[in-house]
Amino acid sequence: MSKKITKQILFTLSLLMMVCCLSSPMKAKAASKPVSKVYCCLYTNGNLVVSQKRIVPQRGRRVLENKRVARPSDLINKREVTSIQFKGMVKPKNCSLYFAGMTKVTTFKNMKNFNTSAATNMSGMFATCNKLTRLNLSHFSTKSAKRMTKMFYSCIRLSRLDVSTFNTKKVQKMNYMFAYCHNLKSLNVRKLNTAKVTSMEGMFAGCQKLTSLNVSNFNTSNVQNMSSMFAECAKLKTLNLRNFDTAKVTDMKYMFNGTSALSTLNLSNFNTSHVTGMRAMFFDCRRLKSLDIRNFTFDKTKSSLSYMFYNVPSKVTVIVTQKGKDTLCGSQKTYARAIKHWKIIEPSQAATRH
Repeated sequence: MSKKITKQILFTLSLLMMVCCLSSPMKAKAASKPVSKVYCCLYTNGNLVVSQKRIVPQRGRRVLENKRVARPSDLINKREVTSIQFKGMVKPKNCSLYFAGMTKVTTFKNMKNFNTSAATNMSGMFATCNKLTRLNLSHFSTKSAKRMTKMFYSCIRLSRLDVSTFNTKKVQKMNYMFAYCHNLKSLNVRKLNTAKVTSMEGMFAGCQKLTSLNVSNFNTSNVQNMSSMFAECAKLKTLNLRNFDTAKVTDMKYMFNGTSALSTLNLSNFNTSHVTGMRAMFFDCRRLKSLDIRNFTFDKTKSSLSYMFYNVPSKVTVIVTQKGKDTLCGSQKTYARAIKHWKIIEPSQAATRH
């Protein structure tokens, strides 16, 4: 073979390689474009196939629905879904209520094909998927998410949930995020970035089997609503809130309602100067032995303190100012007698931390 032919062959090959190199990124870029609608094919056996491309049903299999929708939960027969399979990459713009109401779903297949990196809203994403027992979200990208309201709401059978890889630096709403996950015994939220969060209302409400919860790393400097945050966490034995910044909080109603296993609660660092609601805040904290509310002020809450200490033991030791005690007795005539029997310790007499 002559040198001239060899050079021509090499030149042609190099051109082909350049074309391949240039076209690959373009294809990748096109493939990574987020979409507002997806194709869903639901078979009669309960298997749901989700794809960004039109789905041709498999031969011999009966189909309930095959259509293009904004989210799988828009299907008329969503309550018949038992398993969800992602065919090819699926990259939605919005994940709000994406699987909500799929009360029979137990399995997700090819979850790595589900690309959530562009989704800004994940509110109610798995809400009332109450037959799910496990959910592996270790590959999830949440870097664009701003809302996670009710994300796992009422996943009542969920026993394992790993959110340790979540990037939540942009998230502003976490209200009811894990609420009524009755079967969760542990939950690692130590790595959640809460710097921009404004609402934690009901965040862990109804997590009845949680025995411990580490929220010591939470940045709550922008939080305005903490109502019902730990309500009905009946087996929660300890709770360290010493790093909580409550300077902007306006609502603490039902915050510890039903945390009946707590024996000690140190809220000495709480700033309640802007709080207007404390109704039933410690309702049914029936095993409480020590409560530190030394810095509580009630100037804006006088008309919203009803049932605040309902079913709290009369022998509880409370660290509170005399002014605070007088305010509580004056505004809660029903419980004034019980409050008078509290073992009151003025902050000046108490240890700085206990």
